[in-house]
Amino acid sequence: MTDLHFGQLTLGIEGTRGHEHRIGPIVHRAAALFATRLGESVRASRDALPSQNIDALSASAPALDLRRFTDEQAAGEIAASWLGAVAARLRL
Repeated sequence: MTDLHFGQLTLGIEGTRGHEHRIGPIVHRAAALFATRLGESVRASRDALPSQNIDALSASAPALDLRRFTDEQAAGEIAASWLGAVAARLRL
């Protein structure tokens, strides 16, 4: 079993004028998608993950246009970015 603890997930969002009310639900959904996808990736990994301590990790910023993205699409892009960064570090 692998235990992963995240003290903080930080997200910088620009150009949200008129869409501020959507940020909270999008980020909550992104976190849920991230947790689900990470769990699936860990379970699918055939090798046991090595114990390691990751103090900080940066993910690439997805290009989101909230005028064109649904909340689910935006959350999926954010979750994919976070997962890509963690998966690369854990070699999933």
